[in-house]
Amino acid sequence: MAANAENNAANTATAPQPTPTISQLAQRLVQQNAKALFVDNCDAIFSDWVSLLHKSTLPSNIICDDSRVAAAFDAIHSIIDNDANPRPLILLAYVRLSQIMAALQKIVSVNRRNGRISGRAGQRNASVAVDIYLGARRLPASSRNFVHKRVRFAHRWAALGGSSPLLLIIYPAFADTIVYPRSPHLLHLTSWY
Repeated sequence: MAANAENNAANTATAPQPTPTISQLAQRLVQQNAKALFVDNCDAIFSDWVSLLHKSTLPSNIICDDSRVAAAFDAIHSIIDNDANPRPLILLAYVRLSQIMAALQKIVSVNRRNGRISGRAGQRNASVAVDIYLGARRLPASSRNFVHKRVRFAHRWAALGGSSPLLLIIYPAFADTIVYPRSPHLLHLTSWY
């Protein structure tokens, strides 16, 4: 009998968990007090978001090595790297990082066509944008994998926020498991709310 109980306990401990339904996941993605949370935080977060947009917007005719590119990254990372900032503002900074990287790839493309920069054969615009990011942040080339992860996470937050990034305010920490499936500790994601 004792052996049976031990086998049942062992089977229960290793039994696969049932896969949650879309409805269950969706319920976990929105805070219980979402409306109040949004109302209470929207003005302050919106003000900070507009300030970040102002500090990080790149003109359309900019060249890749313009100091404003580094200033945009500095503005974004002054938020991301400061654990004292509220979680929604950090998430919006990730959205902005995604937007800036997309804009930078377009700028690289235009700069290449105009002969302002040349890349190695087969080097894509995204790779050149990462090189620019590394230089602007004064990071060694060995940080390339970290940069790829950070930008990938930024793209995920941007996708989750969609066309209304301010709605990221209502997502609980559970959303981190979608964006950072294996490594939520990587990017200063421990002390929010």
